[in-house]
Amino acid sequence: MTDHHLVRRSLEEALDLARHSRVNEAIARLEEGLNEARKRRDAEAASSLARHAGLLSFAVGNNRQAVSYYREALATEPEDAYLHLALAEAYISLGHADSVLTSLRRALELATEADDGELAEMVSKKLDDYIEDGHRQ
Repeated sequence: MTDHHLVRRSLEEALDLARHSRVNEAIARLEEGLNEARKRRDAEAASSLARHAGLLSFAVGNNRQAVSYYREALATEPEDAYLHLALAEAYISLGHADSVLTSLRRALELATEADDGELAEMVSKKLDDYIEDGHRQ
């Protein structure tokens, strides 16, 4: 069972730090909560905290760490199209073309299966643009 208090407390504290331009401290706070969730073997809490740590890491340009966080979140939520899209964005910044294509295609597949037309259209355009920019299929 997920410890919602742990997740909420960690997210609230991290958000407060981020609002005050203390993003690295916010990531550190999320990491503390993530470590606690891992210790408790609470995969759902860990996934939520990893997702947010990935977003903040990406925002400050720590793209390798963002990939790591997103991959951890995907271990629990492999059917989350938005996580696959976020992972693709981090891979784009790192120049990992094969991983970008794999992540974008998976995001598109999941968005289509979920009948999320808006997301599917956005991911399809991003995939087409990425390929048109010279990245191999």
